[in-house]
Amino acid sequence: MLASSVVVFLSSLTVVDFASIPEAGTVSVLSVALFAAPSFASFIKWAGWKKGTLTLAAVGVAATAVEGISVITGFPYGKFSYSNALGPLLLSIVPFALPLSYLPMLLGAVSVARRFTGDDHLRTTFLSAAILVAFDLALDPGAVAAGLWGWEDPGAYYGVPLINYLGWATTGLAYSAATLFLLRKEMVFRELPPGASSGAILTLSFWTGYLFKTGYLLPGTVGVALIALVYYAAWIPAKGKQAL
Repeated sequence: MLASSVVVFLSSLTVVDFASIPEAGTVSVLSVALFAAPSFASFIKWAGWKKGTLTLAAVGVAATAVEGISVITGFPYGKFSYSNALGPLLLSIVPFALPLSYLPMLLGAVSVARRFTGDDHLRTTFLSAAILVAFDLALDPGAVAAGLWGWEDPGAYYGVPLINYLGWATTGLAYSAATLFLLRKEMVFRELPPGASSGAILTLSFWTGYLFKTGYLLPGTVGVALIALVYYAAWIPAKGKQAL
């Protein structure tokens, strides 16, 4: 996993301005699909085809709907819009590929939270939501710099407004709670496999490299710390380390 993360990080240093690439939408969809594939495969193998697919589909549809509501109304993430650099837009509002980019981050956040909270689903829910907000501290500045999306009223944090992070905290609680509820029986006996967090590591690796390339040192440093956290929490226990 670390080797793949390094390769993705280094490859992101060669990325030019997304807006200057005519095929940016196609490349973006393929990239998020490749990053998401190992997470989805590992998760579905662990949860079972029916339960795994149902969970991903339910949360993916909810996330897409809420994203669309925010684009139209400004709630809960603030009023923003997507460019075509993320591929085709559903109803000209939200990228079709949105679940491919969000769900791996959710799986990664839940995996990390479970490492520190064990079977306490309430604590896991809140910690998972906090981790998702931390993820977005690294992801959104890079996406805004790349021109993938932007807000009508940009914020002080690299163009990202505070309301966006409040929205991530709120929806993170809801999606984490829904995931834990749907998987409550599976999690009694088995921890999420390390592979379920691989999409989060790969996505963070890409955007962390892009942030450093862009000169965004603060969110880039946050990205490095988060990659280390996810790897420690999700992968080290699989090699025999006892959970905290």
